[in-house]
Amino acid sequence: MIRLKQEHLKIIIHYSTRDYPIESCGVIAGQEGVSGEVYPIPNVDKSPVSYFMDIEEMFNVFRDMRRKNLSLIGFYHSHPYSEAYPSEKDVELAYYSEAIYLIISFIRGLSKPEIKAFHLLKEMVSEEEIQIL
Repeated sequence: MIRLKQEHLKIIIHYSTRDYPIESCGVIAGQEGVSGEVYPIPNVDKSPVSYFMDIEEMFNVFRDMRRKNLSLIGFYHSHPYSEAYPSEKDVELAYYSEAIYLIISFIRGLSKPEIKAFHLLKEMVSEEEIQIL
């Protein structure tokens, strides 16, 4: 389960909408499984079907998390033209087995985002509950 503060969900949707039609991406950090900070990160792929987070920005985010005593909760990215379900590439590149992967789909339009969370372990995909605080 991911426990996401309403304000953080709004930030994720804002950046995902802003970056449309390319995939938006970022990091969700917090304490004890509750979001405490959202870090939008540039998608260097600049693609509507894939993302790759800027390495230098990732380094800066993890340094800031350490400074603020925050832990990695998960990652988010958008799917501008497909369902809120991990692609084969999403599963293949899920290097953090403890992380939750949040996907925002705009397949039904920008004003109707569909948001789902997943735990990705090797080739296993399991949907996780999202609790909005």
